[in-house]
Amino acid sequence: MTKKSTIQPCLVCGQSSNSILFGAPSCRACGEFFRRKVISNFKIKNNCLGECSFAKKSMKPCQSCRFQKCLEAGMLEKMVFSRKAIYSISNFEKSILEELEEAYSKLEHGRNETFNPKSDSNPKFCSHEELNNTCTIDIQIILDNLISYFQAKKPMGKEQDDVLKMHFIVPFVLFDTAFRAIGKSSYISPDGTMFGGSYVEKLYQDSSNSKIGVNNGKTSREIMESYWKVSYKILKSEMELLQLDRSEFLLLSALIYWDFGLENQSDKCCENCNTIREKVLKELVKYERKKSGQNALRIAMIMGLLQAVPKALDVMKTCGFLSKIYNLRGSGCPLYAISTNSPPQ
Repeated sequence: MTKKSTIQPCLVCGQSSNSILFGAPSCRACGEFFRRKVISNFKIKNNCLGECSFAKKSMKPCQSCRFQKCLEAGMLEKMVFSRKAIYSISNFEKSILEELEEAYSKLEHGRNETFNPKSDSNPKFCSHEELNNTCTIDIQIILDNLISYFQAKKPMGKEQDDVLKMHFIVPFVLFDTAFRAIGKSSYISPDGTMFGGSYVEKLYQDSSNSKIGVNNGKTSREIMESYWKVSYKILKSEMELLQLDRSEFLLLSALIYWDFGLENQSDKCCENCNTIREKVLKELVKYERKKSGQNALRIAMIMGLLQAVPKALDVMKTCGFLSKIYNLRGSGCPLYAISTNSPPQ
């Protein structure tokens, strides 16, 4: 890392850059492209003759040529999983968005290391037992990688940190699950299996592992299917209409964590949350201005998604209540326990 701030071109696309990403001077867009391709471990198909031009801004290079250009620029795949993978050349403090990107990348890496999801042309659908087990493990991964970042960024004291944590976990899981399912016909579990969406019946289907005394899959599906459809419409459909991107998703996630007016939240914690929320909002405005020019309507529509999260949470709480009352399949979901302020068993 040099001490003097330097502006130099991205060695991949030629745009101005002041960052070293994965070992090479690169703009954030090319660095994020390289990171996604390495983490996905998906073989990029070469559909051209390797003649894509990076000089013509009007022509977008294919993924194969762009990835090869990243390697030629000096980007290293091993650095994607290194703590030193991304750093700024300048002395300026990292933006909250950059920190969120690093924290979420660690979360994704933790999921890949734990679940080892595989790309399959014939994806597997999970049962409610499998989904509950995966969710329990994933919550710990979220705690270790994302929530730990929030708590280190702005410590509030153990009691208030716990208040923010307990009010964040379930909304974030719902928000994250919907975001990762954009463009797909169903939700994707962190282990790569599918559930919900157009295939609710598969989640509650009878299996040899079903517990005795629990209502059959047909009954569970008939009661719960309408709630799945409502939840699908509240969050996932709205995200798809807005074409929410990763940076917008991360900044909104930060606003969900640093919320205010929560039960058992102290006045000081509310004040601190409002202070850091202002910084997050400024970064969102800056990001949208850079992405497509000043667009107040776009920002307003994106912020509207925050109003959808409590609605999705209410639907999930109703599902939890009905599951217990009617002894339905899936009643052991850890999100139900957390949403009623009880720790998951």
